Amino acid sequence: MTVQIHRDYPNLKSCLQHTRMGLRIRVLMLMGAIWAVPGLTVHAQERPFGAGIVLGSPSGLTGKYWLRQARAIDGGLAWSERRDAQFLIYGDLLFHRFDLLDEERTALYYGIGGHLVLEGDAGLGVRVPLGITHLFRAEPIGIFLELIPVLRLAPETGFDVHGGIGARFYFARS
Repeated sequence: MTVQIHRDYPNLKSCLQHTRMGLRIRVLMLMGAIWAVPGLTVHAQERPFGAGIVLGSPSGLTGKYWLRQARAIDGGLAWSERRDAQFLIYGDLLFHRFDLLDEERTALYYGIGGHLVLEGDAGLGVRVPLGITHLFRAEPIGIFLELIPVLRLAPETGFDVHGGIGARFYFARS
């Protein structure tokens, strides 16, 4: 007996390979596997590169590399259900202010960057991320919440607001 998931996808494997929901499930399974690695207890900034997920608009994979104590670059591959289901690549230069809050491992941040839309109405935009991040002391994990005003430059000009909540796992230097 075969259960058909969808008229275009006869089985679960086909559905996971060819749909956006399948991509999301695979990303979450990968991140769960990475977070399950035991025994890693070094501070996130002593591990300069982090990779993780962001959920919101857009949702996707995110990476961050700390250049200095308060400066980092981040980027990602993401998709958005708004504006005809767009797939986009983005990158930002971020400046962190650890001195504005009483928590030494929590910072407000701001930055400037850009994004390239590759699906739907292909285009370019300028991003101005604003957010808050927390780096856990005992685990190599950071969480963040951000709001990103976006100025669309092409194919037409306009204004959007992106935002999301996410987490990154920070890897040791090799």
